Amino acid sequence: MPVYSATVVAADGGVVTRSDERPLYEINDGVRRAKAASLVGRTSLPARVDGRRKVRDVPVADLRVPRGNKGKHMIDITEERAEERWLDTYVQTKRGQLPPPIDVQSAPDSQGVPIRDVPVTKNGRPVDPLSGE
Repeated sequence: MPVYSATVVAADGGVVTRSDERPLYEINDGVRRAKAASLVGRTSLPARVDGRRKVRDVPVADLRVPRGNKGKHMIDITEERAEERWLDTYVQTKRGQLPPPIDVQSAPDSQGVPIRDVPVTKNGRPVDPLSGE
């Protein structure tokens, strides 16, 4: 198995060099599902990788949101419908329901935002993911 190495810039500006046998994945579709999984402590999520039809589990810790991916580097719940969607996703995940597969691409050198660092925001400000305040 190849060894992947990547330098990741953390949300606090710190730089971490990562070297191990697991690749990183950038999320094309499924940021809410991935964030909810991260918050409830899931270790993996079903995903379609690199456009393949076959679904496989990918580690939540290895999921990234590409930098510059406008609108996806945060979960904006300013609009009522967006907040309802977020809370519905979170509650279903918390109850143990398996979500539809997310869509990711392999990105061993990703500089993206780790899913654990993707904020939930309202009116442009980070808020508590559960209360919205």
